This record gives sequence, structure tokens and C-alpha cells, in this order.
Amino acid sequence: MESWVVGPIATTNRGAKSANILTEFGIPPVKRLAEASNPLTTPYGSSTFDPHSTRHSIDFTIDKPLQEWLQELDQWAQKIILKESPRFFKKQLSKEEVSQMYQSVIKKHEKDGQQFSDTVRCKFSAGRLKHWGFDHKPREAPVDYKNCLLVPLVHVKNFYFGTNQVGLVLEMTDVMVQEQVRTCPFD
Repeated sequence: MESWVVGPIATTNRGAKSANILTEFGIPPVKRLAEASNPLTTPYGSSTFDPHSTRHSIDFTIDKPLQEWLQELDQWAQKIILKESPRFFKKQLSKEEVSQMYQSVIKKHEKDGQQFSDTVRCKFSAGRLKHWGFDHKPREAPVDYKNCLLVPLVHVKNFYFGTNQVGLVLEMTDVMVQEQVRTCPFD
């Protein structure tokens, strides 16, 4: 992470601001979030705000090794935001201000006082996401990601800048998929 660089801030036609993250080779950093021997699951499947959009979000449950890497990623991001705040925000921010603005890649879930497993949210474009079987052969997308074992490959794509918040976008480019066969427990 120490050799990663953050590019200039770009603004879309809609006013959204972001800054790409690149390795010393000029490509986005790549991370496999799991191994085939210990795949991830998604409690909610994929979702999109607009049913006609190809842009999706998907949350993966995280295990201890992934959580440790994501915490390192959060620490790196906050360090960069603090250092580059004059460029990003036109003023030097304090550690406390960065901490308040930064949106962690680790998502905490609670409902009615009950804690649920932490997740990491990734984005993907339906037409561009490549699906692979655990046999390493290309395959079609599953009907529902919720019933699958998954090994996602992501790019640490960019920082996004919103009103009083900043965070990272993890873009899933490839995923190994294996549907879980559900059998009736009463047989």
C-alpha cells in the first residue's frame, strides 16, 4: 500500500468527485478477498438502486484475515486523506476530522439491538464482471449470489468524495462462484 499513488480529483457530469488509486505500475491495486478453500458468502445478494442499471453493490461477510487486511486498508486511506487533505479539501484536516469523515470499508450491521456479521461492500458492472467456476473455467452468472460460495477479485479503484464524507470504492472485476446445493433437512 505504501507505494500506491492517488491521482488528481476528477468530477463527473453529475458532480461526483473521485480520485483514482494506482500502483507504481499505473494500474489499480488488486486483491483477492478469499481463497477457494475458505470462500465468502453474501447475506443480501447483489442490489442496485435503479432496476435498469448495470451497476450493482454486493456485501460479503468477512473472516478474520480479511478483516485485518481491510483494517490496514482503512488505516492507509485515513493516513493519505490526512496527508493530502489540502489537495482534496483545500485545507488541512485534523486526524479527528478525517476520522469523522472517513467511511470504513468494513460495514457494521445492527437491527433492533442485534449485531450481525461485518461485511465489505464492493461494486461491479453486470456486463463486465467475469464469472469463474471453482474449476477455473468461465461460467455464467448465478441466478442469486445469496446461495453461492464466492471468491471475489477486486480493484482498490478510487476514493469517492461526498458531502462531509470520503471513502474507498472496491470494484469487483472477477469472481469464482459455486452454488450451494440446498437439501431438505427432513429427508
